[in-house]
Amino acid sequence: MRKRIAVLLLLALLLTGCGEKKTDEQPEDLPGKTEEQTPDRPGALSFVAETTAFEGTKKAEDGTPLVTYAFQIPTLTVYQADGTQLVDAKNEKEQAALAAQEVFNAKFEEWTQTADIEGMTAAAKEHLDMMKEFGTEWVGGYVMELGCGIYQTERMVSVSGIYYSYTGGAHPNTYHMGWNFDVETGTFLDVKLLGEDDGLQEAVAAEILRQAKLPQDGGWVPAETYWENHESIIADWSSYAVCFHEKGMTVTFSAYELAPYAAGPQEFHFSYDWLEPHLNSQGKLLLGLEA
Repeated sequence: MRKRIAVLLLLALLLTGCGEKKTDEQPEDLPGKTEEQTPDRPGALSFVAETTAFEGTKKAEDGTPLVTYAFQIPTLTVYQADGTQLVDAKNEKEQAALAAQEVFNAKFEEWTQTADIEGMTAAAKEHLDMMKEFGTEWVGGYVMELGCGIYQTERMVSVSGIYYSYTGGAHPNTYHMGWNFDVETGTFLDVKLLGEDDGLQEAVAAEILRQAKLPQDGGWVPAETYWENHESIIADWSSYAVCFHEKGMTVTFSAYELAPYAAGPQEFHFSYDWLEPHLNSQGKLLLGLEA
């Protein structure tokens, strides 16, 4: 997936933002904590996903806050039948489980690497120096936050994420993300492969377009605010933020992806009853829909 690349591109874009006054606006749906579900798994091994906090503040030499960051880092742990954590593999099954754990954790440990934080800190320091030069007040510094929610089935871990940032511009920005992981194969899923051929991809795209054309309160139609090429963007929905939860699947396009910032993120929901006819046997297994 290109989620990590998209976040890096977003950071580069945000650093060009204008304006000096920090807004108090923050998205209401920014996850405050992980919603964990630990499934009842038969067998010798079980996988449990949860989040750990990674946070701190970078300051200038005079103590002025430059960047405050607070990330919820999803972490996968393998447990044995007796409830103890699996550390040393004794057979091929345990080796595969630990390998899956490593792949999952490495994906999210990237958020703890200092390169992005240091880059943001350097940009904030340059901004602070410019404001001092012009005698303008520095209000609080830059902000970077990642909130995550977790949903599990016996075979899959689905992570929904919202990245929030403020870099001194006219408004903060949020970026929605989704990751779906098969614990048995140790791979992150391309969601469109949960259906036969292109059936799921095409069915969801058609339903998104249908929902987008439904009049809202006041008579306005969301699709009329979308970019001119919105149909081709929607056709590629599985490349955007897709996550699963107790009631089904949610596809989210962040602000700017499908429509202007003022339109906000565009979310589309699909129940498992709606999804099931479009899933292949593997998709039903991963989502826990097999009888």
